[in-house]
Amino acid sequence: MKLLYLDAAGDTGLANTKTQNKYYILAGLCIDSDKWFIAYNGIRNILNKYFKPLNCFPKELKYSDIHHNKSPYNKLPKEDKTKLVDDIFDLIIRDLDPVLFAMVVDKNKLVNKYTKPEKPNILAIRYIIPRFSKYLGRVQDHGMIIHDAEERTINKELRNFIIKSREHGIVLKPANLSFYIQNKLEHIVGTIVFEESHTSPPIQLADFIARTVFLRYERNDETRFKLIEHKFDNHNGKNYGLREIP
Repeated sequence: MKLLYLDAAGDTGLANTKTQNKYYILAGLCIDSDKWFIAYNGIRNILNKYFKPLNCFPKELKYSDIHHNKSPYNKLPKEDKTKLVDDIFDLIIRDLDPVLFAMVVDKNKLVNKYTKPEKPNILAIRYIIPRFSKYLGRVQDHGMIIHDAEERTINKELRNFIIKSREHGIVLKPANLSFYIQNKLEHIVGTIVFEESHTSPPIQLADFIARTVFLRYERNDETRFKLIEHKFDNHNGKNYGLREIP
């Protein structure tokens, strides 16, 4: 069983509004179900290594909080913050050996191309689900989708989207664009599960993937992106895991 954990980076506001970011990123960390405990123990060990001596712990690992030097990360020396991030990426790449997905929504292009563009978060997940389903078909396995609970407001819409897709295939209609995919999500179990990130170690790690992709596009910072680039879903030399929208 494959588990796809989703988290996002960047705001969902469109251009010509009060948006702060040009890009919205939805990233997926796909792991075998038996690696959940590797993620759990790995994060616990990392937190103990850096925060137990300080007698304080963050509620969860969050890459943006490290970048913005928020408490309690501000109590760590600069070199320890770098080592902390190094350890997290080692956990992701070496120990979990995941398959990665990321949908990159260029909000300016979206507004310029469509009269009534779909919300970036809805659009991104509508694209990532069939890609995950096709991956499951290739590896002949089944999978579940677990999303950060911050997106629970779109819960009903996403569940209905998956239910309808099982019956009719996937039809995406952002503004004037529509296309049909003969993929009825036969390999995806259930609809979609929402979990609080502080209780879900893999979602916390998916946050690091989302932030890394965000930094690459929003700030042209490829420092960490180069470490994970080879982990995006790839088949016969074609990259299916990383998609730019529109």
